[in-house]
This record gives sequence, C-alpha cells and structure tokens, in this order.
Amino acid sequence: MVCKAIVPTIYLMLLFCISNSLAYDYGANQKQTRHNYLWDNFGIGWGTQTLACGLGVSGQLGGHHLISIRGVTFIGMSAENIVFTLHDIGILYGFSTKTPQSRGYCSFAVGLSYVNGRNYKATVGFPIEVQLFLTLKSKHAKLFGGIGLYGFANINSEESFVGLLICAQLGGLW
Repeated sequence: MVCKAIVPTIYLMLLFCISNSLAYDYGANQKQTRHNYLWDNFGIGWGTQTLACGLGVSGQLGGHHLISIRGVTFIGMSAENIVFTLHDIGILYGFSTKTPQSRGYCSFAVGLSYVNGRNYKATVGFPIEVQLFLTLKSKHAKLFGGIGLYGFANINSEESFVGLLICAQLGGLW
C-alpha cells in the first residue's frame, strides 16, 4: 500500500523537476554567472520495507550538474530490538535547478550503489533520487538551510525498493 503512494509521488516530483529545469533554461541569460553549491541532507520517512532514514551529500557544479553521495537504510523494529534490515550506499549523477535567486530547487540523479542487509546478499544496485526543497539563504553569508522531500528508489537483483523522506538541509555557495 505504501509503495503505491510513494511511486506516484516520486513520479510527480520528477515531472516538476524536469519542467522547472526547462523553464529556467528557456529564460536563462547567456552572461549569467555559474555558481557551485554543496549541501547535506538528513531525514526520516517511509519506504517499501518499513521506517527509513537517509543521509546524503550533494554538490552542484558548473551550472546544473549534480553529484550526490547518499546512504539509505531501512529500520525494522521488533519487541526485542531495532534491526537495520537493508542498506544502500551510492554515488549518483544528475541535474539540479538551484540558482542564487531561488527559494528552492528540485533535482534528479541516477547512479550505482552497493546494497546489503540482513538476510540479503550484497549486490550492485541502480539508485534514483529526486530532491524537492524550499531553502532560506542567510543575508550575510553564503549559507542556506532548507526543508523538503527526498524521494529515492533502488533497482537491484536482491530487493528493489522505493521511499520518501522528510529532510532538513544545510549548505553553502562558493
């Protein structure tokens, strides 16, 4: 049931990301200065397995190119203890719409990951991520913070999964 709700949400986030990027590129000025950003995300949410949490570092370099390193884990709980059931650590490449004037952004990336977990063999996966954030920029520094949604999926031979996290973010412009 959760999977049926998460997949359309990730799909809508992806459509918004693509349309926002195309609209920005259409109106972009050729003399516009390109900026680089680096930010951290951390959040908690739900996925196909159970409760999920994630941590990621993303960098937007040379315009709209995005490189992300992310880790996602599913947490199963029983009466005796908490069990980390499935882990994903990946590196992804994609695009982002963040600009100095923006109060938010969306991004999309795909890549390769290492997937392992309790009762699963280690395997290679194909991670997908969609980020949709509202950001607030400091007036005196090049720092920004934000809150948003982080949609993720991983296609692999052992246990493919999807999820959605509510995340906090801290980053900077250089």
